[in-house]
Amino acid sequence: MLKSVLSVSLGLLMVLLLTSCYTITLDAHMADTPIVMNNPTKKKPIKHFRIQATSHHLIIGLIEFSKPDIASEIMKEVHDSGGTAAVNVRIKSEFTFLDFVLNFLTSGIYNPITVIAEGDVISDED
Repeated sequence: MLKSVLSVSLGLLMVLLLTSCYTITLDAHMADTPIVMNNPTKKKPIKHFRIQATSHHLIIGLIEFSKPDIASEIMKEVHDSGGTAAVNVRIKSEFTFLDFVLNFLTSGIYNPITVIAEGDVISDED
């Protein structure tokens, strides 16, 4: 009896720790510079960028209470390097070791997830 209760409890714990409802959104409609996933102009990049930020969630990812503004960070990279657009943009989310430790220590109440945006800055000037 005790063995079956422990097995069920362990199974439920694993289900709770391994499930989530994370969403990552790049909201670029307010961006004042183009942000594209490819490079239709085939212009040579003047700078490569990599932005890393954390999205904060509660209760196994059901509630998002803080998300990084990736579009603003990309626009800042473009402006700071003197470019006119961001191309070859790739966005991914990772559950890093630190994210896992924080999730585990809080028993799934706090769930950070790392968001990484990479791409190239181009300029209209030759």
